[in-house]
Amino acid sequence: MRRVTLLACVVALCVAPLALLLVPITQDLRHQPLLVGSGLLMAAMALGEAFSPKLVRRLSLRHADLPSSAVTAIGAGVVLILFGISSLLLSGPVELGVWTLISVAFGVFRFASRAFTIGATAESRAPELTASSLATMMLVAGLFAPLGTFVWSLLIGYFSASTAVLCGGTAMIVLGIPILISTQSPNSRNSARGVAAE
Repeated sequence: MRRVTLLACVVALCVAPLALLLVPITQDLRHQPLLVGSGLLMAAMALGEAFSPKLVRRLSLRHADLPSSAVTAIGAGVVLILFGISSLLLSGPVELGVWTLISVAFGVFRFASRAFTIGATAESRAPELTASSLATMMLVAGLFAPLGTFVWSLLIGYFSASTAVLCGGTAMIVLGIPILISTQSPNSRNSARGVAAE
């Protein structure tokens, strides 16, 4: 329960603000017209969400929900880094086209991670405690969400949108890998078996 909640908080800090701050990010990257660009990226993320069940099914065949959640969250971090690099190297319609493809990938990984996080939370305790476990995880992660938005806003305001996206992606990878490694430990697997047995 602690690890899945920690992962949810890291995602709220490092990854989730992209969708919330998409309009100011598009504005800072000087794409015109602003509404068309930001609307296209939002639609691309929604399209990615539609494809996320395929990724969920594939990972579910090989891994438990918690490591799968960590893997997909790290994948979202990698996508953020690609987003930041493309904004530094490209411009014009080509840049917007690349952003659109990256936004689809972001939607796939982000929503797959959310699904696995909910599943891992439900698995972390006895079945009769599922509702309270989900409520606790969502409450704690929800408390971190405004902090993530605030930090991203500061990075956009004082530096640039590219800096915010690159920092978010890098932080997600740096913080997500130790969580992923911890899910592979023998103690972690034994505790998961114990919950399943209950």
